[in-house]
Amino acid sequence: MTTQFNPAAPTVMHIDLNSCFATIEQQANPLLRGKPVAVAAYTTDRGCILAASVEAKRLGIKTGMRVSDGKHLAPNLIVLPSDPEKYRFVNRKLLALLEQYSNDVTVKSIDEFALSLRGVFSDEAISKDCHASLAMTTGQEIKQRIKAEIGEWLTVSVGIAPNRYLAKVASGLHKPDGLDVIAKQNAEEILAGLRLEDLCGIKEGYGNRLRRYGITSALKFYHAPAKLLAHAFASRVGYDWWLEAPRLGSITRLGI
Repeated sequence: MTTQFNPAAPTVMHIDLNSCFATIEQQANPLLRGKPVAVAAYTTDRGCILAASVEAKRLGIKTGMRVSDGKHLAPNLIVLPSDPEKYRFVNRKLLALLEQYSNDVTVKSIDEFALSLRGVFSDEAISKDCHASLAMTTGQEIKQRIKAEIGEWLTVSVGIAPNRYLAKVASGLHKPDGLDVIAKQNAEEILAGLRLEDLCGIKEGYGNRLRRYGITSALKFYHAPAKLLAHAFASRVGYDWWLEAPRLGSITRLGI
């Protein structure tokens, strides 16, 4: 049994608004731009940080961290209360823009969207196999329009691939403000450079378990036989992941 990457065209786009809540606050108040900003459920020391700006992340501030711990790492950290209506407003603006490119847009969360680009490609483009370059051009246009029409401080990471799972993986390759395609031509190269934990659904515990079985990268996970994954996960979970490999619905298993 071997694996072969499905040759389906990269027609799914995943868009992730970088540091969503904090970036929207910086967009709303230019005095916050370029400064470490965190949005918290409560701004007291025991409050939980919901989002950190790009500047705050560079100082080690992470989502889920207590405000007191964030201030210990960055004494100049600006902590703001959450403003859900402000974030919903931007979400609606983003959705309206994306719906100009596709009638198949899914709102994954307040800061994530998935859309099909099939309607963007002409028959000529399909015949010439130009999907990746056209998708990249579309992604760049969307990024520029977001800055021009919604907010100049807003950045999104865009991933393009044959399915939603891989498109989300692609969107995380060069955060913030990334634009990447995963397709049959570069899939193995990209997977080889990813940690197991870079795959959605694999946390540190699963990652450590897989490494004990010699599965040390996303590419090795992709090629791992079903029995090995079953042993590594010690449950049917491993087999289910092998079937989806791992949820990379663009992969076909071929018997030889």
